[in-house]
Amino acid sequence: MMPAHSLARRLTMTSASCPLWSQISRMHCNRLVKSQKLRYSATSSQRTEEPATDTRPTLEIPTRVHREPTSILRALADTVNYDPTFTSGMPLIDDPDMHQPSRHFAKMFVLSEASGKGVAEHMASTFSQYLQHDKSAPTVEAFTPKTLLTGDTEEALKERLDLDLVKDARSIYSNMMAEGKSISPEIKLQYLDALCRFNSKDEDYYKTMPEKYFFSEEQDHWRPIPEVTELFEELRSTHPQAYISMICGMCSYKNHREAHDLYLQGQEEGILFPIDVHNHILSGLVGLFSNIETIKEEVEKILVYLENNGIRPNLQTFNNILCQLKLLPPYTDRYSYSLKLLSEMRCCHIDPSPATYYHLLQMVYRTQHPRYSDLLSYTVDELSKQKPILVQDAEDNKYFLMAMAAARQTNDVDLAKRLYKLAWRGCNKALLGSELERYRFHNYYLLTLIASEPIDTIMEAYNDLVPRVYIPESKSWKALYEAIELYDGYQYVPQIYQDLKFYNSLPHNNQSTLLSKLLAPKHAKPEILQLLAEVADDMYNLSLSDLSPHNVNIMTADVYSNFIQLALNMDDVDKAYDWFMKYRSANHMKRNLEKSTSLVQLAEKLFTSEKYEETLTVLQALADLNFQEDITKITEKCSFPEDYKERVELLNPNSAQDSSRKNFRRQNTDL
Repeated sequence: MMPAHSLARRLTMTSASCPLWSQISRMHCNRLVKSQKLRYSATSSQRTEEPATDTRPTLEIPTRVHREPTSILRALADTVNYDPTFTSGMPLIDDPDMHQPSRHFAKMFVLSEASGKGVAEHMASTFSQYLQHDKSAPTVEAFTPKTLLTGDTEEALKERLDLDLVKDARSIYSNMMAEGKSISPEIKLQYLDALCRFNSKDEDYYKTMPEKYFFSEEQDHWRPIPEVTELFEELRSTHPQAYISMICGMCSYKNHREAHDLYLQGQEEGILFPIDVHNHILSGLVGLFSNIETIKEEVEKILVYLENNGIRPNLQTFNNILCQLKLLPPYTDRYSYSLKLLSEMRCCHIDPSPATYYHLLQMVYRTQHPRYSDLLSYTVDELSKQKPILVQDAEDNKYFLMAMAAARQTNDVDLAKRLYKLAWRGCNKALLGSELERYRFHNYYLLTLIASEPIDTIMEAYNDLVPRVYIPESKSWKALYEAIELYDGYQYVPQIYQDLKFYNSLPHNNQSTLLSKLLAPKHAKPEILQLLAEVADDMYNLSLSDLSPHNVNIMTADVYSNFIQLALNMDDVDKAYDWFMKYRSANHMKRNLEKSTSLVQLAEKLFTSEKYEETLTVLQALADLNFQEDITKITEKCSFPEDYKERVELLNPNSAQDSSRKNFRRQNTDL
């Protein structure tokens, strides 16, 4: 039987010729299709005895999660590493020119930054019609500063005090007192506290703190203000908070004598001061008492008072005591008493902070204490147990620099490595301090390694620090050169040259001369000599690319001499003579050659190669540099052909003297 689909195709092909036949064919085709469907359904029902089951996974719609408006931003922020210390571990990775290797450079940097800000503000105010950029665009209402209240009202005064706008607050307060307006005691207390905190400073002090730190001529001292005295006398009887503001403010500005008197008056009146007040009093004991026994009595008196009144001491209490003890002369028993305080901290379940150990180390630093090394190791072990090290004291950032300086002094390499790992663990790098303090920390670390470790270990630490974190100073470069020369680490010279070139340090501090000494090793492999030759060529090309006055100092006479020695060590006499001719063409460098070793060897090599004209040129250079003894030795050792003997005799001082004597005798004989 013909299949239904082929029959339908044939019927369809003939339907175009006859309409009747077309109708019959369509009817017959429909019957065939229906019969095929019935047959397929019958066979399928016989084959499937069990009902079909749906194996597709069911779709479960999750419940709706409530999202905040900033959820997307937080999700994006999780994809980026965040440094909660606000200090980059690699401060020089973007701009090494921002490096501040000394206090002088730090001052100049701060001065330049302040000057640039002043110029920018002046230009913006002068040409405001052109500079109309809005830094806050696009404006977000939630982050837009609110307009301050106007008028001399209590609400406006409180608003200024909340924002620490002391100048505006003093103006509003004066106007309100002149008009006879009443002010609540709470606002007066807040105003008194602001005057005590900003006694000899204005509210812009913390905004321009670097400039104030370097260029402020006035020292922080307590300045008597009539308003402060009037407010304190008015509030002292009814509000004990006035005592707290006065005592803390006076101690902050080193007026410890009057603060201590107020402290005693408050205790007599039965005021129970919080722990912050006692800490401020403990921070000025040396200014009040010069005898250690008296200081001990005062400390014990305050600690007993705290215990009797149920006031728990904190970390700042003990740190302030240790800070005062380190100011005492070293012949006192301050160190043993400090250890007793340390055990007392343990009894109070107070963990020491880095500032605690910093004060202890300062007591024994440079005193050759027998337990100095043990104390250093103990402090590192104790701080290693804290993960992470939390900043709890204003002087916590001074410990690492102090400890690394001590490791440098005792030449303890293991301690230096442990300190370095601890400082770079997690967020501990925030405790390294300012840019200058971080620089000194890494400088001490590298110098400690250079003094005792092999060159591979030194360069491993060098690669971790340079150039992203630290740039060595001239003293460190020199120590590194000596280590390379000691351990034959000449394979690292090209890397060091590239770093010096990147920092533009070659023209300064005689760096090019010191580095060129490493380019002429006496014993080195040929492949190492080839690398050093490439460094020499690049250094010369660098001096030609920039003809500024400071860049000319790269190619000194000693640098040319070392390049000549390098070519001679490679047995390349032609290259050595080429360096010599470049040296001769640099007229400003003909003088100040310390040693003539390379020129003497070059002359001997040229004579051995029978290049007599070139040899005489080198001898002439030695004569111009007044190395007459070297010329005599060369002429006595080398026998020149007859054509050159007369010129050689003119260069040899002994031969020149003999010829002058002969001429003088001939003239006398003729007469």
